[in-house]
This record gives sequence, structure tokens and C-alpha cells, in this order.
Amino acid sequence: MEKETTVHPCAPHTSNRTLLLYYLAPYALYVLIPFTTESQEAIYALRLSLVPVALAVCWRRYIPLTGPKSIGISMLWGAMAGLFGCALWVGLSIPFAPQDIHAPWTPRAFFLRLAAATLLVPVFEEYLLRGYFFRLALQWQRAKKKGSHSPLSEALDDCNVAEIAPGDWSLSAIFLSSLLFALGHRPFEWSAALVYGVLLSVVWIRRKDMISLVSAHAVTNVSLALYVRHWGHWTLW
Repeated sequence: MEKETTVHPCAPHTSNRTLLLYYLAPYALYVLIPFTTESQEAIYALRLSLVPVALAVCWRRYIPLTGPKSIGISMLWGAMAGLFGCALWVGLSIPFAPQDIHAPWTPRAFFLRLAAATLLVPVFEEYLLRGYFFRLALQWQRAKKKGSHSPLSEALDDCNVAEIAPGDWSLSAIFLSSLLFALGHRPFEWSAALVYGVLLSVVWIRRKDMISLVSAHAVTNVSLALYVRHWGHWTLW
């Protein structure tokens, strides 16, 4: 189940405590922008303008997007997992969703949100949750296994998430990253988000790269948006 730590050759000498700021910054910016205006169109225009800048600034601190396997095959895996994930999301969310409402989105706002959900959200969410917290949980667990007196501090201050070899995993890493992913969604989506987090963890284990995760998340978001627009289940959006 669990391998020994393998240091990635490109791992920078930066602690996880410092790296958290870089992994969290684009997510935080995306979440905070709605506090600046009530216009949905303005919110997504700002997100599409500012979040890519934050990603560009932080990118050199991130783990590699690609891994040891074929990029094309990983993207194909991501596309298939994304479609399956959308079906899971709809099936697990609808029984708990509140009553449908009329579309709160103008056509322009819808397509701006679709662009953000496709181009931005999969990148910063996957890097934060599966790229950072998944790996941090694995390093925390390894520190506990070694008998560290302060395993979380050791994982934060003495480790770098880039030291985790592609595809390394543990049950606790899967659970923690999936739980955090679920908590970032509405309560009626929690069961769907937990299962989806496990699905993407499996993709990570099989493909050993971030590009398959980002591809899967992007395909899921596009598929869900098209489903909602066609069937009018706007509470899922």
C-alpha cells in the first residue's frame, strides 16, 4: 500500500508550511472575489482575470503537472474518469438536493462560470487537495510511523510535498483529501464529493501524475454544466 519516501529530483528546498501559502493562494483569491461585487458576470470576469495571475506567480513552487507515464493516455484516463465522475456526482447529489429553482444565470454569466470551472477550478483545487494535502497527509502518517513526537510539525517543517514519489498513497491520505474536498461544497453534495475524491485518488494511484486529475476535474465540470443547462437542475450548479 505504502512505499518508502522517494525524493523528486526537482524538489525545491522549501518546507510544506511555506508551500501552503502558494498552494492556497489561488483558491483563496477565487473564494474572496465574490465579496467585492454582487454581479455574477463581474465576479467571474475578475476570477478569470486575477486567478491565472496568482497561478502563474505560484506555479514554480508546485509539483510537476506531468509524470512518468504518457501525457496523452493520462488525459484520456482523465476524460473517462471525468465523465464517470459526473454521473456519480449527479446520481449522489440529486436525492439530497433542494427543490430546483429557475436559472439564476444570464447566458453571459453562465459561460463565464463555465470557463472558470473548466480552466481554473480543476487546476487550483487539484493542486491544493491532491497535490498538497494528499501528500502532506502521507508525510504526516510516515512521521507518526517513525515515532515522531510531533508528526504534523515534522511534516510541515521538515518535508516538501515534492518528495512524494508519483503514485504513492495511503488510506488516510485518500480520506483526508476527499474530506477536505467535500467540505468545500454544499452539504447536500458531501456524499458525492467524498466519492469523487476517492475516484480521483484512484486516478492518481494509477496514472501517477497531476495532468490526469486536472483533466478529469475539467471534464466533470464541463459535463455537469451541460447537464444542468439541458435538464434545468440548477441546484446542482
